[in-house]
Amino acid sequence: MQSIDHPALAEIKAIAAVHPRQSGYYLIDMVAIHQELAAGTALLDVLDDALEHMDDQIWAPKSERPQDQSWQDYMTTSDNARLIAIDALMGGPSIGQTRYAMTTARAGNIWAKFTSLFSGDVQWLTGVGLGDAAYVFQNGVAAFDSKHMGILCVVEND
Repeated sequence: MQSIDHPALAEIKAIAAVHPRQSGYYLIDMVAIHQELAAGTALLDVLDDALEHMDDQIWAPKSERPQDQSWQDYMTTSDNARLIAIDALMGGPSIGQTRYAMTTARAGNIWAKFTSLFSGDVQWLTGVGLGDAAYVFQNGVAAFDSKHMGILCVVEND
């Protein structure tokens, strides 16, 4: 898999860059998944490969990963994903910080740009735990449609 260059994704990254985290970083990426799906690869395997590619950490071999859960366990509604993403982007008192990283309006603008990258039947995942586990909070969302999968996450300490 390879990350996609998309103007809206570049714009999201540029907005995030002017709103640095107090003690953390953003994970923002997108990959194409349509070829793997067309080749008959099972959806959950495609999601696994895509998330591993977009994460900035080395994953254990598949044989060593938990077998009692799947990415389906992390699926949620678009409304819940929106709330989680906006809260993660804003930071602030909910995670023990004295100031917000950005306003609700700015976080909403990033959310709108992120959702514009997808079409059709969009599925949402939260709580997938991407990023460096040395940080206390790994919040955000992953989304996918029939062609792409993307992540909009914040990895941060309080």
